[in-house]
Amino acid sequence: MKIRLKTEKGISILNASGSITESDAAILAAGVRKLLHDGKNRIVIHLPEISKVPTEVIRVLAQLNLAAAELAGQIRLSGLDDAAQKQIHSFSKPPALYCYATEAEALAAFAPPHPEEPLDLAPKSAQPSEYKAVIRERELGELGELRKRLQDAEREVRELNRLLAERIFAARLPDSVDKTTKKIQALELELGEAQKKIDSPKA
Repeated sequence: MKIRLKTEKGISILNASGSITESDAAILAAGVRKLLHDGKNRIVIHLPEISKVPTEVIRVLAQLNLAAAELAGQIRLSGLDDAAQKQIHSFSKPPALYCYATEAEALAAFAPPHPEEPLDLAPKSAQPSEYKAVIRERELGELGELRKRLQDAEREVRELNRLLAERIFAARLPDSVDKTTKKIQALELELGEAQKKIDSPKA
């Protein structure tokens, strides 16, 4: 295996020609470590003549890729056919290395993504002012309902007070004391329940 180094757009490209064996892994690793030591953490390893990559080579490259990632970089492989790419991608999940058919594709993968237009997450069907109007209308509706319930409760209390006065007056007339007492107690109980409705109109 012969290795040539070139740089393009700030990316180091190691072009390895010829077959690659497990013994070549040390040579390739030495070249990558030298680049990382020099602060060059974006690396493409181009392997155009290889249809199968030894497992030891994949393991070494995966370890070096982790080292590059710690330096905010990455190692990408290019020039591999479909069989070799499938072999590397199946080495681990998620893939320890990313492979590309051509050198140009691997270089393009390092390019920063195009800035996207900020997403407009606000619903198109309603504007903030419309939301405020809807909320205000709902609050007014709830307030009106509470007022109505309060008025009904107050009306009921007045009616019970009137009935209580009538019962007390009737009690002065000849009648069974026990019967009159029970009527008054029942009326006072109704009055107490009505008063509770006024004290807690939301209930």
